[in-house]
Amino acid sequence: MQNKIKPYLTELIWLTVSLALTMLLAAFLFGWTFLKGDLDIHLQDTYFVFSSWLILTPLFLLVTFVLYFIKERRKSFSRTLPNWLTIISGLTLVLTLTLLIKQLSEFASVLTGGWTAYPPLSTLKDPEPELTKNPLITIISNFFTVVQFIILTMVLYFAFRCGTQKKFDRRE
Repeated sequence: MQNKIKPYLTELIWLTVSLALTMLLAAFLFGWTFLKGDLDIHLQDTYFVFSSWLILTPLFLLVTFVLYFIKERRKSFSRTLPNWLTIISGLTLVLTLTLLIKQLSEFASVLTGGWTAYPPLSTLKDPEPELTKNPLITIISNFFTVVQFIILTMVLYFAFRCGTQKKFDRRE
């Protein structure tokens, strides 16, 4: 009975360490008051409030994925439960970053939403002027896309190594 529970307790301890590292990283980046409340952003006439868990969740997934990837690489991808935890945290992180990119694009449309054209549009040659996109939003969105690609590449490498490890275990 003791031997069946031990791997689960070990992984629970590693997940707790990952959560503690996430809290320390968030406290270092945003301050201790961030963990108690919300993140407030005031832009011109608009006031945005983000719940702290919306920022802590992707950060926790990133810390967990990196920690497990390094830990399991040292163990040669030989254990099943940590391998599944790594793959699940990596794929959930990619999904979370996809939702974050979507929210960022909606946020960008709010920032560039209101405009007035003078002279009236009927006097212009081109009836619909083009709105310029904020280059910072484009850079951040492209950065998150590159991070998604890197994480997916690492998940594929991880799955390949886990599969080859199982194949070598069957031969022996």
